Amino acid sequence: MGNEKIKNLENKLKTLWKHREKRFGVGDLKFLYEKAQNKKVIVEMGVSQGFSTLTILVALEHAGGHLWSIDYNRKACKEAVKTVKEWGLEKNWTFIVEDVIAYSRSWKKDKMIDFIYIDLSANFKREWWGDLFKAWVPYLKQNGEILIHAAKAHFKKGVGFVKGPNFEIRNIRFDRWDNCLITKTGPSSAKEFSDVIPGVS
Repeated sequence: MGNEKIKNLENKLKTLWKHREKRFGVGDLKFLYEKAQNKKVIVEMGVSQGFSTLTILVALEHAGGHLWSIDYNRKACKEAVKTVKEWGLEKNWTFIVEDVIAYSRSWKKDKMIDFIYIDLSANFKREWWGDLFKAWVPYLKQNGEILIHAAKAHFKKGVGFVKGPNFEIRNIRFDRWDNCLITKTGPSSAKEFSDVIPGVS
């Protein structure tokens, strides 16, 4: 029954992806699906129409993990919330309407995160990214990852490959999207993360 449910959900997901494929491609969503499959605790920042939300939630059916999605704009997420319920995925989902940095203060100190997915507006300054890393990096597990969607919109000089004593950063391009993947390989400080991100607008 479990495998049948996952297969049905994957078919729904493929149909959903088709609505996005012609204009934007879906390579980034396929990569996100693979990344999320074996994770237990995932935090998503930015929901909007819910393409990434539904991708992660279907992937989590494999391992029984949980997704916390944070977005300050409830109205913009209305369709995503509706679809999550229609697909029967709400049991593995917590939706929070709040600023992503403000919500970090409510996060349980002992709940370590496997994976953080960020898909937010591109108009944040370097100081904001520093505050974001300071708020969330302490909760990221050893070998945990942060995937930043459309990284080129945030980091004007782009991201190549950067390796430090406690982190690894690399650029991954899918279709028209440049994504930044950060892996926490040691007891990284938030400052280490923000200092090596080039050209933040």
